[in-house]
Amino acid sequence: MTMIVEDEAAIELHRIAKGEGPYAIIYALLPIHAQRLLSGKHDVFGKYRRYSEVGESLAGCEKLLVYESHACKQIVGEAKIAGVLLMKSEEIISRYGKRFFLKPEELLTYSRSRNSPLVVFELEDIKKYSHPVSLRKSITMAGQYASKQMYDRLIVASQKSKD
Repeated sequence: MTMIVEDEAAIELHRIAKGEGPYAIIYALLPIHAQRLLSGKHDVFGKYRRYSEVGESLAGCEKLLVYESHACKQIVGEAKIAGVLLMKSEEIISRYGKRFFLKPEELLTYSRSRNSPLVVFELEDIKKYSHPVSLRKSITMAGQYASKQMYDRLIVASQKSKD
């Protein structure tokens, strides 16, 4: 059973704008990629962003929340962010190899028409939730920031209540 939580996007943006910086970033992944990342065999995630720089908000995030898109539409796991870098796809393949969540041919296809670098997240303490968390609002491919307060209310509370 999953927990359904009210849409808090506007409240979150207000909190973050007031100086309560984001604690986590929620990214939507295809089910196959979410499961691959949460399998324990891969500890590096990458994403193209609108801007080809790592902003202060993103660099300050401590957690990556994995939102499985398509039929599931739930936060299915998380990881601690150990580092955030900007890298071209060839550099990612060379440096991380099989640690990266995409296969080399998938990464090259994803990168095909882009010259900008990917934002690369080195991850630790990757865990799949035993009880995914549902949101009332879908997460777009652009992602969404979450404050510590939102993380505690959504994730910590829902996982404790189910155990």
